[in-house]
This record gives sequence, C-alpha cells and structure tokens, in this order.
Amino acid sequence: MNYDFDITLSELRNNLDLYDDDYEIWDEYKNKWVSAKSSTYIVDNAGEFPKPNKAKHPINAVTVYDSIEQTFYAFGLEYEGSGTYSLDRLDSETRAMVEDLNVEYFAFNNEVDLVRNLLQHCSDHGYDCITGWNSEGFDVPYIVNRSYNILGQQQTKRLLSPFNMIDHREFKNDFGQVSETYKIIGMPHLDYLQMYKKHTFTPRESYKLDFIAQEELGEKKLSYEEEKNLATLYENNYAKFIAYNIRDVDLMVKLDDKLGLFGLTYAMMYYSLSNFEDTLGTVKIWEQLIAKFLYTKNKVPPFKRQSTGEDRDFEGAYVKEPIKGFHDWVVSFDLSSLYPHLEQQFNIGPETIVKDVPDELVELRKKVTFDDLLEGKADVTETLKKHKVTMAPNKEFYRLDKMSFFSEIKRGLYSERKGYKKRMLEAEQKKVDATTKEDKLKYEYEEAKFDNLQMGLKILLNGGYGAVGNKAFLYYMVENAEAITTSGQLVNRWTGIRIDNFLKEIFSIKSTSWTYGDTDSLYFTIKPFVDTLNINDKQKLIDTVDQFCEEVLSPKFKEVCQNLSDYLNCYEQRMFWDREVIADHAIWCCHPDTKIYLSDGTQKRIEDLYLHNSKYHENSKTSKYLSNINTLSYNIDEQCNEADEAIFIHRKYYSGTMYKLEYNGKILNVTEDHKILTKNKDTGVFNIWKKAKDLTESDELLI
Repeated sequence: MNYDFDITLSELRNNLDLYDDDYEIWDEYKNKWVSAKSSTYIVDNAGEFPKPNKAKHPINAVTVYDSIEQTFYAFGLEYEGSGTYSLDRLDSETRAMVEDLNVEYFAFNNEVDLVRNLLQHCSDHGYDCITGWNSEGFDVPYIVNRSYNILGQQQTKRLLSPFNMIDHREFKNDFGQVSETYKIIGMPHLDYLQMYKKHTFTPRESYKLDFIAQEELGEKKLSYEEEKNLATLYENNYAKFIAYNIRDVDLMVKLDDKLGLFGLTYAMMYYSLSNFEDTLGTVKIWEQLIAKFLYTKNKVPPFKRQSTGEDRDFEGAYVKEPIKGFHDWVVSFDLSSLYPHLEQQFNIGPETIVKDVPDELVELRKKVTFDDLLEGKADVTETLKKHKVTMAPNKEFYRLDKMSFFSEIKRGLYSERKGYKKRMLEAEQKKVDATTKEDKLKYEYEEAKFDNLQMGLKILLNGGYGAVGNKAFLYYMVENAEAITTSGQLVNRWTGIRIDNFLKEIFSIKSTSWTYGDTDSLYFTIKPFVDTLNINDKQKLIDTVDQFCEEVLSPKFKEVCQNLSDYLNCYEQRMFWDREVIADHAIWCCHPDTKIYLSDGTQKRIEDLYLHNSKYHENSKTSKYLSNINTLSYNIDEQCNEADEAIFIHRKYYSGTMYKLEYNGKILNVTEDHKILTKNKDTGVFNIWKKAKDLTESDELLI
C-alpha cells in the first residue's frame, strides 16, 4: 500500500472516488488504519453544518473562559503543517481583537486527547455554571455526543458530572423542530441566547451572535470572508481559526459585562433558593419561592397538585381600538405592576377563593354582568360586605379575613424591590460624588449589585402571573388566572371611561379624549386644555402640562380607583397610575412590516402593497394613503368575518438615537430605524421606504 501524504484533507474529501483505493488514514478512535472514506476525518458532506445528534465531525477547537481567573483557555487540534496558535501568526486586524486577552493555549495532535483534557479541565475547575450562545441546541449536545463517540459514556459522565450522571432530554426549538440536549448533573448550564431573549426587552430581527454583538456592543465576530467556510479556514489559516474561536467567547464575556445577565440570574436564584436552570422559566422558580415563604410560616407546601380543577381557556387583557390618525398633546398614564397589585387588591389566592358559595352570592353571580360592574349599576357592595368577601369581574369571590400568600409574597417583593432601587440610586449618586478612583469603583460595584437585585425582583414579580396562568403550576386554578385578567380589563375600562367623562366636563366638550388603551396604560389628548394657554416657550408649555397632570388628573385617577375598590369591597386599593408620556404629537399607524388580511383571503405586508400594486401608487401626502384597502376582521360575537380596516399599534422600548422630522408643519420624533415613505426630489421616484437614519436632503416625506 502506498501512503503518499502530498494532498490536503480538503482535496481528499473532494476526490474520494479517485483516492479511495489508494489512501488510508490512521484512526486513533479505532486504533487502526482505515480507508479514507470510512475515516472520522473524511465524512460525507464535509461542508455541511455539523449535526449535534450525530456528532460525526471532530471537535477541532474549544475555548473556555474562567470568570474567576479571567482567563481564556483555548484547546486546539493541530495537524501536520498547520502550525500553532500565536499572536505573531495573525494579521494585524485579527491580532488587535485578541492580543489584550489573557489566553492559555493547549495544542493537541489527536482529538481524543483534546476532548479528554477539555472535560478534565471542566472537572478540575469545578465551574458553578456553563454557558454559550445557542449552547442548549448545539454546543452541549455536540460535545456530549462526540465525547460518547470517542471516549465512551462511562468516561464522559465521570469527567463531566460530579455525580456521574448525564440526563438526555428532547425539546422543541424556536422553529418547532424536536431537538435533543443533555443535563449534566452537578454542572448547571444556561444558554446565554435564552437568557438574552428572556431578560432584554427589545425584539431583534436576528439573534445570531454577530448581529447581537453589533447591536449591543458595536463589535462584530472575526471575519473570514477570504475563505469558503470555517472548514477551509481551519485548513488554510489555523492560527486565525483559533482566534475566531476565542473572539466568539470574548464577545459573550463583553455582552455579560454590559448586560449583567448572570448577576441578575444569581440574584433571582439565591432569593428564591432555586436552581440555575429554573430562572429561565416561571413555574419552578415561583413554586420554589412559595415553598420558601410557606416554610417560614411553619407550613409544608404540597408536593403535587391535589386536583386539576376546571381546565379551560380564559380571557386575556383589554386592548382599546385606537382612534386612528394624528393627535395633538397626548399624555399617557401607566399602572405600576398591574397583575401583582390586582392579586393584592382582590386578595386572589388558592386558599382565599370561596368554594362553598352561599346562596345569596350564587344569586348575585347569576344576575350581575361585566357591563353592570363597569357602569357601576349593580347593587353589590352591601352584599359583599355582609359575607366579608370581595368579587372579581369573573364573579369569583375571595375571603377578606386573611391575606392570601400570593398577595403577601408579592407585597414583600414589591417592597424589597423599592428598597434595593433606592439603594441603587444612592450608590449611583455616591459614585458621581466620589473623588478617588477606588471609591468610584467601590460605588460602581454597589450600584451594579443593587441594580441586579431590584431587576431580579422585578422579573420575579412580573413572572408571577405567568406561573398562575400556567397549567403546569402547582397552584394553578383557571378561576384565579381569569380573575386577574378580567380585573385588569375592568380597571382599565372603568378608569378610562371616568377620566374621559371628567375631561369632557372640565373642557366642556362632547368628543372623546381617550385615544387608546391597553392592559395597563391609557392615552388621552388634552389639546383643549393646551389651546387655552398662551405660552410660546415649548419647555414652559410642557411644564404646565406636567403640572396639570400632577395637580388635576392624578388626584382624579386616585379617586376613581378608590371608588372601584370600595364598590367591590376589595381587600385594599392597590391601583396606582403614574403619568408616563407627554407628547406634543402622536399618530396611530401601521408599520410597513405589518401583515394585513385582504378581503380576497390573502395577506400582504403593508410595504409590499406600495411596491407591487400599482393601484396604490398614486401621489398622496396624507396619512390615509392606504385607507381604501378592504381587509378582514373576525367578529367574535357573530362568529364571522367582516370587512374592516387594518389597525396596528407598534410599541417598543427604545434607547438609541432619535430623529426629528418635519411633516405638514408638525415635528415628529422617530427612531433611527423608523421607515418613512419618501419621494426623491432629484429623480422624481415615488414610494421609496427609507429608514430615518438614511434620509438625505433629496428626500421628501410622503407619509
């Protein structure tokens, strides 16, 4: 047999039919010479993306960052002629990305040693938790399966798990596909991609690490555009391949330095006495939080649900149909922690709900409707007082002789969060006032610590309803979940109607001022009030509107909420409306990416209608540019489709650059990615959608 090695692995892969009879490769896993086609290194479709469940491609590079030692440990599989990893082998651009990092590089000439040493490293360092980007769906199952293939299950479990246990499980990924992963008992794992999605509140068009790093850090992954793929980068530029691996891990380190998601996770975990993995959900962490609370009261929590109870769908939150078009001087009011406070106000809990309902309350339940409660027509107060109960809008009754543990836990969380937030702000001020570098660093750490604690408690509070409404929750009762959502509906509509009537009265107008409302927010136009002012200075005008909200509207909100609490004999008034936004202009409109259903049964993006349908290419400069499109909506009461117009309210948190645009004499503040329909004045081309940040002097706004 002729063993001629004047050929690259890439050439061998691409010409297996030519070389198969002449070439064998030493396979260290099988400990013998094997034909090229059956070798671990020469796999079918070598350019394809590796599949974790098969793990047939060798692991040729892994980088581990130790957050205590602040060191990058890089493990690389070198081959004959690859050279090694060192800074002097990198081009200047690549070197600049990694040269300041504390890197320890370990070279191996066979994969068995690399994987064994990687697993031994993890065992020796005793990591509290491991993470990666999409690591649940790829890195963890690939490493475990590959280790099983070449080391065997026994050695893999012994090295990775302190308990010699690795559990296999399947899950559905974001695309609905069944994927597999592993739980390494004793070495918790959190997927940083999942943490990012759960704990950040800005939807992203892509969740690839490269895109997120660019958005959050202004940095990108290391480019290898000169190569066909990572496989050819590995073969042609080994040092850069290792640098690419290190750079990926460094981006994740920088992301957590900025976002502090692990600090947040620690705060939630230690506060609730939960496992790392439990912090990504709501059910387990809340069951643990309740168990912790009950033990402090010398009560033993149940270990499984005693009864499944009634199981059905229940109503969600209220969304008011907006008054379409342009509105001047809009103010918004938001409810603080709506669902936790509703549980406190109505004393909702599994032990306070009245199961044996007296006959008088049964009759009350039969005759009273939601609209009766909304209008305040039903005579319910004295009956509720007589039986020492309150009633939620879904007509469930709750005892008032003791506070529910749901309510007590959330009251404590809310109070503690306020305390941590206060200490965070104090530390922030001390950092500003500090005169030495040491003191500034001290108070910076203090600020970060209390910020993580208050954010952790906020997430726990907001996740409470997610647990209550989850059928897997130990304390799940559909009646309680519906009591919360219907109470939210009632509070929003009760308040909106009465504040609107109040504005009609003081402004002496007949038209509504209530432009929009959803779940925990209300929007009103107070233009009639502003029209009475003769103030030219913009800031002074805003200050006057703020004063009107504080001295006139806020007291009315409190009065209206107290009336509702008294009317339904609530445990306590816990609805607190805060003024959020003062906007000189507001418009309810469709985003160009919005899909609408047309009367012919199809659906199209708004932008596509402009681009592809000549019917809508007329020269219009009004906000009703697409008002003639026939769309479909579903009438719930009549259970049929009806002709309608597309309505879409797009709200999102934003902290980037804002652009000020003038349109029809009005000034609009928009985000940099906000798309606007334009006409190019130089070319005369109409209907060009452009982002605000891309506008030039040649662009004329159409809508």
